[in-house]
Amino acid sequence: MTWNARFKVADVSEGPAPIDVLAVASVEDGSLNQNTEHVRSMELHIVLDVDETSICEGDEITGWGHFNS
Repeated sequence: MTWNARFKVADVSEGPAPIDVLAVASVEDGSLNQNTEHVRSMELHIVLDVDETSICEGDEITGWGHFNS
């Protein structure tokens, strides 16, 4: 399965380190494209080892990849 997504940042924790970032994408809102009907949404969890970040809610993170079945 090949996919590409525009993950929208939904939550950013406050410092100090680590800072957790949650971003989401879904087929329903058009932010996730994939070549199989089995995936409806994806979540991207990022853990930053810093005390502060410029990433904020509403930012977009672009991602793409391939899964072997």
